[in-house]
Amino acid sequence: MVLARDRDYFFCEFCRSFHLPKASSDRIHVLDESAGDVKCSVCRSPLYQASIGGHRGLHCQKCGGVLHKRQVIFAPDGLWKVY
Repeated sequence: MVLARDRDYFFCEFCRSFHLPKASSDRIHVLDESAGDVKCSVCRSPLYQASIGGHRGLHCQKCGGVLHKRQVIFAPDGLWKVY
């Protein structure tokens, strides 16, 4: 399976099926197993590649922390916005 470019799902080139990862209550879709050697600054667990409100970033599955570009902010209305 390969991650579809600019999308929040995987595509299997062999059987031509799709896999849609479940989103958390904060609308975070974990997209990959690991982001390599990048660790969470709070709990030191590995960070995972994720789609955060439609924007790519990193997510800690242990403490729920996110690492993303400065323009992407979780707004009080519960939506991720780009500023």
